[in-house]
Order: sequence, then C-alpha cells, then structure tokens
Amino acid sequence: LSIDEVKTLGELKISDSNPFVERARDLFLFSCYTGLRYSDAVNLKWGDIKSNPDRIELKIIKTSKPLLIPLIPKAKEILEKYSKLTIRVDSQKVLPQMANQVVNRNLKDIMKLAGINKNISFHCSRHSFASNLVELRVPLVYVKDLLGHQKIEQTMIYAKSLEGDLFDSMKMLNEM
Repeated sequence: LSIDEVKTLGELKISDSNPFVERARDLFLFSCYTGLRYSDAVNLKWGDIKSNPDRIELKIIKTSKPLLIPLIPKAKEILEKYSKLTIRVDSQKVLPQMANQVVNRNLKDIMKLAGINKNISFHCSRHSFASNLVELRVPLVYVKDLLGHQKIEQTMIYAKSLEGDLFDSMKMLNEM
C-alpha cells in the first residue's frame, strides 16, 4: 500500500458492531508502522516494549536474531488502545490474538470499506512498511536493519527507482 492508502486505513471509521474488523485493521496497521511479520506482531509482549527512547526489542521468531524498531506515535497509539484490555506485565501479549486466516479474510472487507481496490494479505503490511520507507528516501541499510534482514540483497526488492529520482540524480551530477 502507498503512504496515502495506509493513511486512509488509519482514518477509516469502522462500525462498533464488528470488533474483529477493527482488530484486524489495527494489527495490519501496526505492522505497516513497524514492519513486523504476523508471527512477531501477535507474539509481541509487553516485555518487548522499551522506553526512553520508545522502541521494540525482540528476537525475530523466524530467525531468532535480535531486532530493534523505534516506535512512531501511530504505533504507540495502537499499543495504548490495547493496553487498556490487558494487564501490562512483561509476559502478557500486547495485541489482539487473531489467526492469520481470520485477519486476511477481514482485510478483504477492510479494503472494500476503504475504497482500496487491491488484493491484500497481512504480509503486505511488511512490504508496505519497507517500500514506503524507500519512497521516503530512508537509506536502504536502515530499511535492512528495521526488517531484520541478514543481507542487503533481501532488502533490494524494495529499491525500485522512481523516474523523478533519476532526473534529480542527473541534475545533482550536473550541478557538481
């Protein structure tokens, strides 16, 4: 999803009559803001949340490697929302517990509600996180570290050049 589409999801009003849809949206958005895989998001515990500065520190389930992700305010809002529904002890899970299949089924409805005509699964949140960072010109080495990739080649799939960037690059060379 583009930056604007992620914003649209964040602003989407969801009826109180279907709390599962809202939880699925919040899980998805949390991953759009942090880049966490589904398994790491649903297994996130309060002990993984650190302050000063606000961040997530955990071992990635897939690789058992340590990961550090600074928390942006929108991610903290989601944590705060669900902190009211649990006891804040280190071993307690932070986010709503939903099967990946259930989240993906709800995402289809969420995309329709948001007017986004894309076939989205939970893993698209991680791709959106990475591609949006690249679009914002975050250095690829930082994107690599935020995703917990071992090699920069894994991160290169997000490094698509934009036509405008090509012209800007040549303009900088000309001004050199």
